Amino acid sequence: MRMLIVTIFFLSTITFAACLNEKRCIASDSVKHLKTFEIKDENYNLYLRISGFQEKESFYEIYEGTPVFDDCAQPDIPPRAMAHIDSTKGPVSKLVISGEKLFIAYGSEDLRNINYETIPIEVSNR
Repeated sequence: MRMLIVTIFFLSTITFAACLNEKRCIASDSVKHLKTFEIKDENYNLYLRISGFQEKESFYEIYEGTPVFDDCAQPDIPPRAMAHIDSTKGPVSKLVISGEKLFIAYGSEDLRNINYETIPIEVSNR
């Protein structure tokens, strides 16, 4: 029995080490493309990033052009703007994009079931 436990531990350690070497990260964020839009003849992309192990934090990010994300969900270009979704302010009612700035509008308790991926998005081409 002891030999079985040692073998399982050894194999899981090797597997974990191989994953670390291959992906270069322990845990990666989840990044999802939400919308492509244009401001002053430039294409921008809006993404939702969910980060964290147990305590998840969510962010909206705007990129000029289309970023390429590696295995750890890190982009090859920096975001032009980022906004943290602060759940203590209430549920998100809409996202406002004005130029290269992001504003999150928070609503009432009735909006608790709104998915961050499907909230209304208002784009102002200032």
